[in-house]
Amino acid sequence: MRTIRINIKRASMVLASALVLGGSTLISGCTTSDNKLVVENDKTPSAQKAGTFTFQLNGTKARSSFAPVSRAEDTHAFESDIKTVYVAFFTKKENTEESTLKKLYINDNADSENGATITKANDGNSYTITDENLFTGDYIAYFIANPGAKLKEKLNILTAGASKLSDFKAISIEEDTPNGGDTKDSKNGTGFVMISDEMNITITEDKTTSNITMTRLGARFDIINTQPTTGDEGSKHGATITNVTITNEAVKSDLIVPAANTNANYLSTKEATQWTTDATEMTFYTYENFPNGVNDNTFLTVTYTLDGSSTSKTLTIYLTDKNTGTQLGVKRNHLYNIYLNCVTGQYTLDVKDWDEGETVNIPDKNIYVEYTADDLGKIGDYVYNDNGTLKFSDGGLRKMYLNGTLDWQPVNERTGAVKDRGTCVGIVFSNLTSQKDQEAGFTHGYVLALKWSGDDYSYWGDTEQQKSDVSEIPNIGTYSDALTDLDGRYYSTILKGSNMDYINKYTPAVPTTGDTKTSEWYMPSIGQWYAIIRNLGGVTQAPLTNTIGGGNGWNKTNTGQEYIAQFVFDNINARHKGLDTSEYTPMKDSGFWSSTEYSNDRANRIAMVKDHIDFYNYSKSTGVGAWAVFAW
Repeated sequence: MRTIRINIKRASMVLASALVLGGSTLISGCTTSDNKLVVENDKTPSAQKAGTFTFQLNGTKARSSFAPVSRAEDTHAFESDIKTVYVAFFTKKENTEESTLKKLYINDNADSENGATITKANDGNSYTITDENLFTGDYIAYFIANPGAKLKEKLNILTAGASKLSDFKAISIEEDTPNGGDTKDSKNGTGFVMISDEMNITITEDKTTSNITMTRLGARFDIINTQPTTGDEGSKHGATITNVTITNEAVKSDLIVPAANTNANYLSTKEATQWTTDATEMTFYTYENFPNGVNDNTFLTVTYTLDGSSTSKTLTIYLTDKNTGTQLGVKRNHLYNIYLNCVTGQYTLDVKDWDEGETVNIPDKNIYVEYTADDLGKIGDYVYNDNGTLKFSDGGLRKMYLNGTLDWQPVNERTGAVKDRGTCVGIVFSNLTSQKDQEAGFTHGYVLALKWSGDDYSYWGDTEQQKSDVSEIPNIGTYSDALTDLDGRYYSTILKGSNMDYINKYTPAVPTTGDTKTSEWYMPSIGQWYAIIRNLGGVTQAPLTNTIGGGNGWNKTNTGQEYIAQFVFDNINARHKGLDTSEYTPMKDSGFWSSTEYSNDRANRIAMVKDHIDFYNYSKSTGVGAWAVFAW
């Protein structure tokens, strides 16, 4: 009686790591290892000889995601469990005749014996197939681990001698989850479905040693909240995530890697998954999705609150290649690490082979997106109107860290504004636009005007708007709501009066049609002012408390800068390198209206004076300055 031993090891699929910011990614494609069966034979096979077939399954390697490697108990260890094994042997045809099923061998306590079966050895790893009708010769074989009930049903209807190899390759999986219902808190499911590549096996009379690779059919997503809420009531800072919705999640999968696109019928948008209270991370699993078109792309929507507020906000996460703008597929046996900073609306995406990836730790500022001078349209870049077309030149931004810190090229090395791209009209201050702006087609960012919009102070809105609530504009009285309030364009379509007159009369022309059309100039919201002082002014600290006004913004206490306003002015004014002094207005101690309302007769403005920067609610009939921005 001969013995044939097969060692089955974990998957080896490679996908380069990547970083994403606000929907922009840095990712390359993936390659699949060439999983050839290595066979050592010491005798020529004899026809119609039978015996036993012994092999070993090691499965795939589990990975501890949110704890040191030395952790006593790995809550993700179940990801490598092999609970049941099916092996399908097909005859190997050397001519045009298609291979047919020789036998389906099963090791599953839930199944009654169906002819020859797989017996698991006491060592827990070795399996032996005993079948007097498994003769020496060449075969095609597939190894399947942990099939769920629906997959078992499809496998068990295959008929020896009649079912073709093409019938097997056409099988799809319809289990509710790729891990058969397993979670890190419940180990009673069927386990992760795994499959080997197509293996060419030669059964001989004597010992055979082989290596087989197993691959999970699912992908794993780890979402990490890098800025969780901290502090006591009244002075809370950070984000509390409440749930995650996956749109176009693949709820079915092909057993074999799809040759082209995922069947659109496999895709679904499930009910939002609730985030565990006070957790800083969440893990979930999906099947793979190779999108057939834009409408089939998988994306995530994270719902959260800021600084203890009860107002829900959302951040949409797209799996997009930064360099090409194309959507990335969700690939089996890959790990997607998504690091969120909901406070600034930023996120990074890191994609690795599930088995080869290193342990994930909660990140610090060392996670960043890197830019070169050729990446145009980023924060700090100069913006030009060249005969109705927007053009850009490099402003010196080189790194954007996840915590919002920006690294710039040294001032003496920057090129500055150039003279061959039309009329310079502004500087990019944000690449994150609001949902309303995105729906209106303004998806790239916001631009700050080079000059003050008027030579005098003006009032907020027209006379009637100064006296009563403007219902279409939200009343904002906390920093948690103010910092993400980016709808200045929408508010400005409603406002009338002196300030908007100044904005409307602001003379630099900007494109209104074509691929680079803009919103035209308008008065920024209070959140857009925050983006200006954060991204161009260099202030990344949180406000002192959540309530707007009364010195609760930024000063030496929370920034370390004795003259924080001058610090911001110096940084913003330094962005104007290469412009003539007549082309821009240097920022100095002053206050400017936002288009955001505070209450019936008060609106929000930003005040930047010497040793402090703050948002204040001001009487709408008080004279304040105006500065213009536009979206594109």
